[in-house]
Amino acid sequence: HGGTGQASLSGTLIGNGTGAVTSASYGSFLDLSDQIAASENTAYPMNLGVTDFAQGISIVNNTQITVSNAGIYNLTFSAQFNRTSGNQSRLIYIWLRKNGVDEPSTTGEVVITGQASAANTIAAWNYFIPLAALDHVELIWATNDTHIILSYKPAGTGPVRPATPSLIVTMNQIK
Repeated sequence: HGGTGQASLSGTLIGNGTGAVTSASYGSFLDLSDQIAASENTAYPMNLGVTDFAQGISIVNNTQITVSNAGIYNLTFSAQFNRTSGNQSRLIYIWLRKNGVDEPSTTGEVVITGQASAANTIAAWNYFIPLAALDHVELIWATNDTHIILSYKPAGTGPVRPATPSLIVTMNQIK
């Protein structure tokens, strides 16, 4: 740095409780496929097939968001739902599972309406969750209609636009 005697740092730094400073973990993940519910009212983990970038967070078995470092994490997601047939209002349930156990008080309900291929519904929210090193979390969903899907849309024209993932997840360590 030009002999000023100063060093520069980039990224987010956090304390680890011992006075040492470490880089915070983060990750950006998505899925580029339709995800289906084969049975009504059955819990399914949401798939994450693509890692955009990550440090200290990884995807295991396509669904488990696994952390390397203990801390408090902010998990944010957006999931695009649609239907393959029908037009009645149907329910979608989404919740968080930690190390294979459903997390209390994390379920959200989404109502999907409209006709097939015209019922696009986006669910998006975030969770703050404390995790130990090597813990994992999963986003879980269920619906009362097997025609409801987590919907991937390829890049389009009219207007030209990028693809729409069925699921986008970002997660960062905040403490």
